[in-house]
Amino acid sequence: SPIMYGALIAYILNPLMKIFEEKVFKNRKAEEGLSRTARRIVSVIMTFLSFFVLLALFVWMILPQLTNSIKDLGEKFPSYLQSVEDLAHSIAASGGALATAIESLLTTINEFIDNSYDLLKQYLPVITSMLQSVALGALDIVLGIVFSIYFLMAKESIAAQTKKFIRAIFKETTYENILRIVSLTDNTFGKYFTGAIIDSFLVGVVCFILMTILRLPYAPLISVVIGVTNVIPYFGPFIGAIPSAIILFVANPIYAVYFVVMILVLQQ
Repeated sequence: SPIMYGALIAYILNPLMKIFEEKVFKNRKAEEGLSRTARRIVSVIMTFLSFFVLLALFVWMILPQLTNSIKDLGEKFPSYLQSVEDLAHSIAASGGALATAIESLLTTINEFIDNSYDLLKQYLPVITSMLQSVALGALDIVLGIVFSIYFLMAKESIAAQTKKFIRAIFKETTYENILRIVSLTDNTFGKYFTGAIIDSFLVGVVCFILMTILRLPYAPLISVVIGVTNVIPYFGPFIGAIPSAIILFVANPIYAVYFVVMILVLQQ
């Protein structure tokens, strides 16, 4: 896992490193400036510094507002549930098949809440195991960063050795086809991934601005959800918009209407 994470991190950061190496620290004359090795070392250092600085700025700007939104939602959630329950009871009081179904649903929900403590005790070992897996995953990512530094430093050597290995196994035409397909895949996926990240960032920022203008609640929380899920092709906008609309609907149905119209315009 750390090696796979390292390869992925190196692949994502490689375009940024190339900017530093080929644009920022490029030698104007052959006899001047940094050596190739020194330029690579400085470029790798600046790449990771830039990445961590941008990440820290993002966390510094978003995390407090995100925390406040989640806290506010948690404080108001019981009252939201009570409002939904009151609405359901009013429908149930009117009679009919729909009323019976709602009454049955409410009974099921109340039984689930009553049994939630027993369920928590039952699944506590599973939750503990999941937390341990998360901790191990975080350790793998840290080790992956170490591997990614090596991959970025020695990417030409690794590529050359890989080519020799492939050439030793396959015949010449197969070898050339493999290189062509890998090059095409790298070029296509690299551009798509970069474009998707930029697009999702812009969607998240514009979503936050529009929600602020419309005075919709939980703007930081929902904007982060919309921006992150927007990376997922085709279904991402729906995955982010549906739960966000439900949160706003519970707060105030008219908020959900404004939000859905806003998201449709934004995604178009």
